Amino acid sequence: MYPSKATGSFGEYLLSLTRELSKHGFVHIIAFPLEPKNPGGKSDIIERLKGSGAEIKVINESIWDFKNTWELIKLVREVKPALVHMHYYNVYSFFNVYAYYRRIPLVYSERLLPRGGKKLFRRFLRDAVHWIKAKLLNFGVTKIICVSDFVREEHAKHYRVSKEKLITIFNGVNLDRFKKADQESINNLKSEFGINPDTSIVTCVSVVRKGKGVEFFIKAAPHILNKVKNVKFFLVGDGPLLPDIKKMVKDLNMDDFFVFLGWRADIERILAVSNVSVVPTAKDCPEAFGFVAAESMGLGVPVVASNIGGLKSIVSDGKTGFLAMPSDPVSLSNKISDILNNEDIAREFSENGVKRANTLFSLKRMVDEHIKLYFQVLQIKERLRLNGRG
Repeated sequence: MYPSKATGSFGEYLLSLTRELSKHGFVHIIAFPLEPKNPGGKSDIIERLKGSGAEIKVINESIWDFKNTWELIKLVREVKPALVHMHYYNVYSFFNVYAYYRRIPLVYSERLLPRGGKKLFRRFLRDAVHWIKAKLLNFGVTKIICVSDFVREEHAKHYRVSKEKLITIFNGVNLDRFKKADQESINNLKSEFGINPDTSIVTCVSVVRKGKGVEFFIKAAPHILNKVKNVKFFLVGDGPLLPDIKKMVKDLNMDDFFVFLGWRADIERILAVSNVSVVPTAKDCPEAFGFVAAESMGLGVPVVASNIGGLKSIVSDGKTGFLAMPSDPVSLSNKISDILNNEDIAREFSENGVKRANTLFSLKRMVDEHIKLYFQVLQIKERLRLNGRG
């Protein structure tokens, strides 16, 4: 493993995977380039992983692929793994050559392809570089796990890798944490914020940076208030554009309707009181997956998301929420208003969302599919060894 971070949902995945691997008699060795931290302070994830049976290694990370390859080779020589699974690491690196030479099964998780600029020439150069790297360095890769069908399609398009190497395994959500709240809990939390029980809450949980589309959430608010009375808007998150977003709210004379909650460790509590969860991703920055959408559905909260990227695989349009035109505040406001003004639609989306989250986006399902893939890859290696090719 080679994660560059392990907080939030990814940390929960590592913990669950470690416990499941231990049941099957495997030792889970996790390499960090540095100690991960939460935005709110030091993370205890390493101690929790150790307590679950994982062995932790820390290696020096560099901007140079050759140096990173050498660090990884030293680690592999030390621990002699049966299989290597890379996270948050360049899929096509020189380490693949070593893995191929040593006949080490190598699995990557691909979350999103790097993007080039808006100009045609820069996009051409990006795709050319990707294609060359894939042709030169993909032979050591056994499988590439894509977190959504969108990522899988993009990877095949830009890298032109054999589709046999690509597999989709959706990200998983800890549904013990993100489960539907009862009405009393919802009313109590609303009371904490000084909000009346009959007030509708529309929430956006996002890093406030370019591409996340938070500005379209802000611009949609006045249109919503023209159609729906008694609404509050929550923005959960922090980021470099937060001052600009607050100024936009002030310029629109919307201060009385917005609550800025900053970074929160308890987003499940905030989402649980929400009538609608909004994921307003901009059209030029598609999400690979979209954890907030899956988490919201687990809580039974209808979702309105941009009809782009991995979000199209998560939200079932017209069944668990609505997909709106990306970068379009009017489309966004219409979809949100339709949910707030129709209790039957809201109830149907809530019930369908819980079912869909439990079927497709549970953490257990994600871990089970990874374990299944590991065994398949190891069996392929064993067959090759018995045939004198391993």
